[in-house]
Amino acid sequence: MVQFLPSSATAQVTVTPNIVDTVLTLIVPPDVIQGESFLMSGELRRTDTNGLLAGETITAVYNGTALGSDVTQNGTYNIDGVINEMGTYTVTVNFAGSTRPGLTLRPSQGTFNVILGAGATVPLMVGGIAALSVILMAISLK
Repeated sequence: MVQFLPSSATAQVTVTPNIVDTVLTLIVPPDVIQGESFLMSGELRRTDTNGLLAGETITAVYNGTALGSDVTQNGTYNIDGVINEMGTYTVTVNFAGSTRPGLTLRPSQGTFNVILGAGATVPLMVGGIAALSVILMAISLK
């Protein structure tokens, strides 16, 4: 008959936090019109796995003024914004970071420069005036 004697073993385990960097992208349309709504969109991803992160809050600001926020759905977000004054602005989206069970996500941000004004219409107006001048000159030469 085999007799078992009590035995034990111990080991020391150090549990470290799983801290992951994030990447936040930002897409803004190239033509933003003063006083009209425009859509900002993008993705929030983990850098270690490139996986999309759902359920995280993204906020958008321009030159320190809030534009709006959204919670990521399947890792993507959409924020409608309006800028009422002409000028050049830096639009920034921010993810403040978060902690989930067993995972800490580091903050990240994305930026995009936006110019509001008559930029798209000024060349057309100048071209129109220049074309009109050529037509008037042609008529006066006859």
